[in-house]
Amino acid sequence: MGTSSIYSGPGGKNKLLPSWIDQSSLTDEQKKNIAKEWIAVKTSLTRIINKKGQQSPAPLFPHYVKSYGGSANFVNSSKSFISGFDSVYSFVHDIGSIGTKETIKQLGDQFKDKDFQEILLTFSNLYFPAGNDKEASAARSAMTITIEMILNEVNLHPDLDVLDDKVLNIILKNFVTEYILIRILTDIGSSYEKSTATPDEINFIENQIKDYIRNCIENQLKDIDFIHEEIGNIKIEEILLNCMKKLGEE
Repeated sequence: MGTSSIYSGPGGKNKLLPSWIDQSSLTDEQKKNIAKEWIAVKTSLTRIINKKGQQSPAPLFPHYVKSYGGSANFVNSSKSFISGFDSVYSFVHDIGSIGTKETIKQLGDQFKDKDFQEILLTFSNLYFPAGNDKEASAARSAMTITIEMILNEVNLHPDLDVLDDKVLNIILKNFVTEYILIRILTDIGSSYEKSTATPDEINFIENQIKDYIRNCIENQLKDIDFIHEEIGNIKIEEILLNCMKKLGEE
């Protein structure tokens, strides 16, 4: 995805403050610190652009996490993702344990006598996160990618009822990674238009940022087994919190 829009922070009336801040119990001093961190995010990004990709994007992310008031506040602002992930996780977990036919049967009559693509479309319409803010949009985008990956796997193995648990684990881990990736890229936007970097240089820098996020999050998730673990033992809030702590070096 592109990130060529002018930097505006994650929303709210004050572009240097996230939209959730007015409903928070933060003091004025804490709000000032958050605004300072958003400025630091923009400064770090500008420095990376000016260095034309010769500087690691790593210094950007601690400021990003702090601009939410820490990892816990980022998680608290991720309600659409958490809701969407729980729905998809339950669906995928069942596909990997009791199989697609039994899973579809348990979903109800509205899924009866439909091919798998229609089933996924109906599922998406029922469980796609609502809302017009950036967080909900990031959750929907990540969920769309996940649904497409599930469909592709089913199409590759039309005769299998129980899908490969390793592949399903990869799909669920990718859901988490894509959400964080899209959310960050949407939030940070950029001041690319003001830079002297060429389009090719901008693409190179953006890919560096994506690769850094993916490597960090995938490393954090590598030991989690979504399919063989009991559903009740998987707490996506904790997983997301640990991912953001890792990224923000908390």
